Amino acid sequence: MKDQDQTHQIPESLFKKFGFSTLTEIQKKASPIILQKKDCLVIAPTGSGKTECATIPIFSLLKNSKNFGKIAITVISGYGVGADTAARIL
Repeated sequence: MKDQDQTHQIPESLFKKFGFSTLTEIQKKASPIILQKKDCLVIAPTGSGKTECATIPIFSLLKNSKNFGKIAITVISGYGVGADTAARIL
């Protein structure tokens, strides 16, 4: 149980840097898995924070990586969603 509590603390502090005061349920569940660099399929209702629960941990991993040539792929359903997400996160 202690390890699980520690895992949930990492995303909350990470998300606070981007202006999130609380995490949605999907963000609490998926972000720790993504931070562990494991494959993760995120399915949740519209507006639940799916895009952020993937992109914020991925950006954090890329920023902290010392490897040359960083690549991340995230699938977004349309241009509008991508532009909206970029405006919120970047």
